[in-house]
Amino acid sequence: MHDHLIELDWALVLPVMFEDSVIGAIAVGPKRSGDPFYPHDLDLLMTLANQAGIAVKNAQLYTEVVLANEYVENIVATIESGVVAVNPAGRVTMFNRAAERLTALRAEAIRSESVSGLPEVLGTLLRTTLKDGQARTAPEIALHAGSTTRPVICTTSPLRDPGGAILGAVAVFSDLTPLKELEAERQRVERLAYFEVLASSIAHEIKNPVVAIKTFTQLIPRRLHDHAFLENFSRVVSREIERMEPRRPPASERSGRVPQAGLGGERADAPGHAHSGRVLRPRRRG
Repeated sequence: MHDHLIELDWALVLPVMFEDSVIGAIAVGPKRSGDPFYPHDLDLLMTLANQAGIAVKNAQLYTEVVLANEYVENIVATIESGVVAVNPAGRVTMFNRAAERLTALRAEAIRSESVSGLPEVLGTLLRTTLKDGQARTAPEIALHAGSTTRPVICTTSPLRDPGGAILGAVAVFSDLTPLKELEAERQRVERLAYFEVLASSIAHEIKNPVVAIKTFTQLIPRRLHDHAFLENFSRVVSREIERMEPRRPPASERSGRVPQAGLGGERADAPGHAHSGRVLRPRRRG
């Protein structure tokens, strides 16, 4: 070992320690004066090595923290939900791109500012969570962003240290507009499907009597003097026409007073059936 130090022109090699672990070494060359290293020189160098160990470890830890923060920032920046974090003093410490889009605020302008600079609904939820340390969810709130108002779902949670002390609060909120549009489209499709079935049923109810009437009408020229045919024709046609006429609903479907027919076939709706669309006409007698 001594021979290797002479070859490298090193006089001393001091270990750089941190918590009983060697994390490096300091090599010291011989004194220019040629004097040996005295005990006080060694004490000074060992103190320097110990301080160097602490400094190196702190630098490593700081680098890890910076990388971890950048990693979290990148994740938060790419999600579609808005994320806002505040410290115990109520100052904004995190404001991602989705939060900018949903609130129409710039991150540079709101970061480090008071929570009162946020939209009122977000500020109120964050302040309440900071105060009582309870997580809460608002299923749907109106978030005003300039001239635009969006329905959003917002969840706030407290941030705690290992000892349970509150370090801040975070709010995560998502735009419900796409879900509302999907729900409206689903309801529209359901209505269209209902009217399609209704139209098909009406067409079927109308087509059957019309086919019977058309068939008898086509046979009349050839069987004009057939009295039995004409009587049957009259009976069938009357029955099929009655099928196409509007009918009064059964007693189980009526409520209140019995609707009276209006003059000239006008609509006369009973209470609770103002939009039923039925037209009651007086029947002919004889």
